[in-house]
Amino acid sequence: MTHFVDNKLYFMSNNKSEFHEVLCGLKINDLKCGFGHTLALTSSGEVYAWGRNECEQIGDGLYDHQMTPTKLNGFHNEKVVMISCGRSHSMASL
Repeated sequence: MTHFVDNKLYFMSNNKSEFHEVLCGLKINDLKCGFGHTLALTSSGEVYAWGRNECEQIGDGLYDHQMTPTKLNGFHNEKVVMISCGRSHSMASL
């Protein structure tokens, strides 16, 4: 579960609440949640991903869980306009 409090993004999982400064100062236009991962789309068209990653659904080229939001760099400087998540996949539209 993810939600905003005072313009800050908090994550709840495994019975604990976390705040990650990685997304501070960024205007988040959209959030999407899969079964165990999350995507955030910024107003400038950047995508940040984090969570479970056994199917490489967060798009960082690895299969390791990534619990800190990480900016994805595979969009060749194009602006992402839409994101979507499924159980074990993610999608982005340019």
